[in-house]
Amino acid sequence: MFLVNEIDLATYRGVDLAKLRTEIAAKQRQALILMTDLKDNQGVQNIICWIEKTLAKLQKEAR
Repeated sequence: MFLVNEIDLATYRGVDLAKLRTEIAAKQRQALILMTDLKDNQGVQNIICWIEKTLAKLQKEAR
C-alpha cells in the first residue's frame, strides 16, 4: 500500500497527482494507492477500510 498524504499541497510543490499515481502503479502493479488530505478529511475512510480489511485478514489467518 502506498499512502500519499497532503495532496492539497501537491499543486504548490508542482506535483501532478495523476502522473504520480500512474508512476506508482507502473512500478508496483499490485499496490493499493491511497491519496489523502487529512486536514480536509479526504481519503480517511479509505485508510480505515484498508486497516479493517487487513486486520480481518490477519485474524482469519491466525485461526
